[in-house]
Amino acid sequence: MVEVRIPPTTIPATTFTIVDRWMPGLGPKTLPEVEHPGELVELGYHTSKPEKKRRDALKKAVHRYGKKSVEGMLALQEGYRSNEKGPAYETFKMDRDWVSRHL
Repeated sequence: MVEVRIPPTTIPATTFTIVDRWMPGLGPKTLPEVEHPGELVELGYHTSKPEKKRRDALKKAVHRYGKKSVEGMLALQEGYRSNEKGPAYETFKMDRDWVSRHL
């Protein structure tokens, strides 16, 4: 039997697209920007308002945008404030948990 060695070939990167697999070290390192800022504020939501008014605004938002979308909005705001861990972070976290459990 005769052994034949073939030199390796390389494929230029322009012939295929690498898919972002969200593995450690790959992908974006920042949070996405808010697509439509003020959507929750238009319905009366603000972290400084009392719990009853915030929850009424969240009910309106779930009716208009859907549960998953509102959870995503709150999670994104929670993510923006995750380094501070202040009262706004706690409010967004509490409201996101409330929406996921009760609506």
